[in-house]
Amino acid sequence: MDLDDIRQAMLTLDTADLNDIIYLAHELKTLKGRISLKVGQDVWVVQTYITGNTKRTAGIVEKINQKKAQVRMRGSIYNVPFAMIEAA
Repeated sequence: MDLDDIRQAMLTLDTADLNDIIYLAHELKTLKGRISLKVGQDVWVVQTYITGNTKRTAGIVEKINQKKAQVRMRGSIYNVPFAMIEAA
């Protein structure tokens, strides 16, 4: 099954099923982020806005917690959800 097949299948789903897919996708992003991150790794913190614009900020992973990672960006440390982190 490729991405186009998935898109076509999603068009037939109702709102409750789409919400379940959104939840699952978010959980998968969190799980994959948690598995792939290491302390000291260079990462991008990606912020997506309602307007569709995205902002990427470079950072370094300082600590990995259960649901978030502490990332050093612009001289400060922030708690960032795994779903917002991409490997650099």
